[in-house]
Amino acid sequence: MLETQDERSEDRPLVTFALFAYNQEKYIREAVEGALAQTYSPLEIILSDDCSADSTFAVMKDCSEKYKGPHKIVLNRNERNLGIGAHVNKIINLATGHWVIMAAGDDVSFPHRTRTVMALVSNEGDSLGIVHSSATLVSDVGEVIQDTNAGCWYGNPHDPVDFVVKTRTVLGASQCISKTVANYFGDFDPAIWAEDKIYPLRAMLLGKRIHFIEEPLLRYRVGVGVSSSWSRRTGTKRQRLDAAIKSLRRTETLLKQYLKDSEIATSKPLELEASIQKKLVAINHRISVFGSTTTPWLCTKPSAIIEHYKSVFKRAII
Repeated sequence: MLETQDERSEDRPLVTFALFAYNQEKYIREAVEGALAQTYSPLEIILSDDCSADSTFAVMKDCSEKYKGPHKIVLNRNERNLGIGAHVNKIINLATGHWVIMAAGDDVSFPHRTRTVMALVSNEGDSLGIVHSSATLVSDVGEVIQDTNAGCWYGNPHDPVDFVVKTRTVLGASQCISKTVANYFGDFDPAIWAEDKIYPLRAMLLGKRIHFIEEPLLRYRVGVGVSSSWSRRTGTKRQRLDAAIKSLRRTETLLKQYLKDSEIATSKPLELEASIQKKLVAINHRISVFGSTTTPWLCTKPSAIIEHYKSVFKRAII
């Protein structure tokens, strides 16, 4: 039986449930229905489409027009495709809630997701900056693959150096972000495609905690969406090399944002900036190696690649 709306919802903080979509007509209706079914109130639901070429926005519009429930619905369609980073920046700025629940257009949030997160926030007070949860992994057709998933977090949720050095992250589709954290730092570089690598560090830089909820609060679709849009394991050798360089460039942009954020923060570990700089040196070295005309990536003998790594990467700063 679904939970009912709390009669004293006026005593609770406004939360924004932000649903991001792009060319997901196959899954979007179920995702929107999951958003509209949230049992927490007061709730602002932003349905945002990044200028899809298919019927994604039409479905969002249809669902919003038919909705008769208590939640405030904000419908947004970008006039041009912004990409993930700029799209997230725009909607975070548009959100009026004290907290922002992040949701993807190919996943489905359980009705109690927002309510569960905000119950924790209510108990913990202002100490929290990020709340994320486990998820039930499903296939592209909705078949359960794994009942629970650890949410990608295996590090110390209070140590920004550990976060950077070990390349920690959270499951972005399960993330709930404090607007205090988002507002303090402002927009991140729109070239960054993984906001789940941005906000956790920002929270820690402000002395806020990151809390993981073990209960699955959404169905996370595996094998579709951004995570499957490119791969270094497919295509020609030239394409794989280009994909590897693209990935390194993305990491370089992310690390530069980390440096900028660490400079903005008033309190941070002394070794944080040095750790970021060290990783930047290593990334730049890899980019130069992969872009070198002498790199034997396009040869047919794996042994040549191995020998090249032995001779070159022993000089790299790891």
